[in-house]
Amino acid sequence: MGSGLIGVTNNEQGRDFLFPIIKNNLQLSYAYYTVGATETYVGFTRFLNGDVAFSYGNELNSYWMDWTPYMNVSSTQVPLDYSAPTYYQLTADAWYNTAVDAGIAQWSAPYIYGSMMANTSALDLSQSIWISSFCPILNFSDPAQPIIGIASADYTLGRIQKFLSTIYTSPNTNVYILESKTGYMLASSNLVDMLYNVSADNPRMELLKSRIPQMNLIAQALTNQYGPLFTNSTIENQAYIIDNKNYYLSTARFQDEYGLDWTIVVLLCIDDYRYIVTTFNTTVLTVVAIVCICSVISGLLFALVLTRPLDTLGKQMDQLRKLENNSQNSEVLHLVPVKKGKKSSFLHELNVLQKHFTKLEKVVQGFSKYVPVEIVRELLESEHSWSLLRPFVEYRNISVLFTDIVSFTSICEALEPHTLMTMMTQYFETVSEVIRKNGGTLDKYIGDSIMAMFNAPSNVHDYEYLSVLTAIEIEQALDVINSEFIRNGLPALRTRVGVHCGQAFVGNSGSSFRLSYTCMGDTVNLASRLESINNHYGTFKLISQVLHEQVQDRIVCRMIDLVAVKGKTQGVRIYEPLTLNYTENEVNWPRVEKLKEFATKHNVAMGYYLAGEFEKSKKLFIEQLNQYPNDKPTMVMVDRCEKYLTEPPVDWDGIHKATSK
Repeated sequence: MGSGLIGVTNNEQGRDFLFPIIKNNLQLSYAYYTVGATETYVGFTRFLNGDVAFSYGNELNSYWMDWTPYMNVSSTQVPLDYSAPTYYQLTADAWYNTAVDAGIAQWSAPYIYGSMMANTSALDLSQSIWISSFCPILNFSDPAQPIIGIASADYTLGRIQKFLSTIYTSPNTNVYILESKTGYMLASSNLVDMLYNVSADNPRMELLKSRIPQMNLIAQALTNQYGPLFTNSTIENQAYIIDNKNYYLSTARFQDEYGLDWTIVVLLCIDDYRYIVTTFNTTVLTVVAIVCICSVISGLLFALVLTRPLDTLGKQMDQLRKLENNSQNSEVLHLVPVKKGKKSSFLHELNVLQKHFTKLEKVVQGFSKYVPVEIVRELLESEHSWSLLRPFVEYRNISVLFTDIVSFTSICEALEPHTLMTMMTQYFETVSEVIRKNGGTLDKYIGDSIMAMFNAPSNVHDYEYLSVLTAIEIEQALDVINSEFIRNGLPALRTRVGVHCGQAFVGNSGSSFRLSYTCMGDTVNLASRLESINNHYGTFKLISQVLHEQVQDRIVCRMIDLVAVKGKTQGVRIYEPLTLNYTENEVNWPRVEKLKEFATKHNVAMGYYLAGEFEKSKKLFIEQLNQYPNDKPTMVMVDRCEKYLTEPPVDWDGIHKATSK
């Protein structure tokens, strides 16, 4: 051979050529070349522990292979005790002649290692299938003899078997490599499976002989469906259910140009992955739960440090918008102080915002003491609040209530200014609270008088009833504070109340300098007259016939008179509300029943009076006086009946014309 090529009969050149090949390709078990004409053999063998031995021979027709220790696992050339001479006739072996006849590079069929070296226990001769690759050595100098030898390498598929076993997927997932042309097993990921049986006449084993039960059943199903050589079919994700477990089977065929033809079979157990996913999900959910809990705790801590002041400020702003007076119970906002000299920070801005809001709150709260709080609330909540800041009027149904303290001038003369102011403050506070509680709007204070309206500026459900209820509850509330006044040696404050409902003009009245939200019209005038006419009948609360018709089923009333108030010619029936028609307190039942009986008899007497039967009317009124001798309205009606009996009226219509307010 020319320069740069090895001499096929030069053992040293052959050794130096083959050693790097077997050293760097761990999948090789043998690497060698042979020359048929001279029976020359040069090769390396890899043992199970990784040691490499060198062998050569050159006797004609037959020779002894003498394994010379060459490399241990540390890759250093040291003596090894692997010398095992074996007699072997090279040209008599079928593989050599097959390779020569083929004349091209190719793979051998898979095989089980023969008995030629059965006594060499160090070699990987059991537990796997073998396969060889060989390539002719061409003779360029003699065309008559183009092939002078064979270069070959032997592979044990046991190494592939070990590799597959290291790829763990799931407990019931298996991978197989089969010979496509025969269906025999070449390697398996499960070391339980036997690939061949040396004691049988036909030692190679098919997938049907698998020791794994589920693989055996699936192989039978594949054979029934595709025939014995199902390896020639392409199968993708074919589903099987075995022992209540779900499997998917897929195959892939691998071929190359040198005759290698294998089929890879993958049996995937889906339930194993579901378990893994479930376990993973449980772990993830646990971690997420822990993270969420930590986040919540962190968020709460953050809220306590930072967001709580904002939340408190927001609540205070909402309270201000609704004009809820929480001056005594409202939560105090304490923000973290910012040191002087520091630049602007979020907490510093919160402190500044809180200071400005506190000033605004004081202004609005003060403003609501001069303007009806309902109007201020409308200004804060309405989207068209600008319309409330100009003169306007609307015609709507309302109830109007007037109050006035009896003999207030005499009381003023008898008291010191400071004492009078203290009493009046408590009086106004008490009466105003009753009005507010029942949905009324405080219009104005007029000296010792109060003017209020119901169903303005906002609609109030059942406002007629609530206005009459307010008159009753004002009297009850004054009984409580009068007891305190009397204990302190002060005079009691009795007030007269007049209530009427109807249509009135409601809106802003005034000028561009100052506006007043109020009501005007006959409804307002009549309510004022009803309050003052109490003085004539000795009553403390009077309502109009219109209101009586709205509340007579719920409030016990007695008719006082049919009167034309000063300035009017048309008569109006007026009533005194006595008590609610029901009570949840059993203790008050006798009192309510007694008042019902009293009102019924009084109303019968008034019926006779209006019919002009003054004698019958007088008789019933006197019976009432015998039972209630201090009842001023009954006294008035007895006197009037006696007058009309002596001086019968002409054209009697029942209307009494008031001569004073």
